[in-house]
Amino acid sequence: MRRFALLLALPLTVTFTASLALSHTGVENPRVMARMMGMSDMAREFAVLVRMARRETAFDADAVEAALQQLSTHGDAVPGLFEENATDPRSEARPLIWEEFDEFTAQAEAVSTAIDNLPGPITTLDDIAPALAVIGQTCQSCHDRYRIEN
Repeated sequence: MRRFALLLALPLTVTFTASLALSHTGVENPRVMARMMGMSDMAREFAVLVRMARRETAFDADAVEAALQQLSTHGDAVPGLFEENATDPRSEARPLIWEEFDEFTAQAEAVSTAIDNLPGPITTLDDIAPALAVIGQTCQSCHDRYRIEN
């Protein structure tokens, strides 16, 4: 399970982090920029967990808890960032978001639900991989449906 979670997290993190650097360049619409920054915040918190799971940084239960709390908070905030159908040539949001806004909202809030329903607290390094798998799958399913790949 741990290996699966790390394999899942690697492409998500690398792809998302690389696209952040490129996608934010030239964004003119401030609402689109706010959406992108909100997603960037989530990626940074997810990366905290990935770096620990890969043993690139030391395990820190307090940092894990803080990252999970921030991910949950940002997940709940995502629908508000997309309430207005703001456009920009650099946007990675598919128009399908506004056609299926209730479903999009449910998928965005699923991050918080997934975190709330983790099987237990993350108190050791071995606890991170299963959490990454659950959270990563939740994020990826929303991205697959509602995000344009650049």
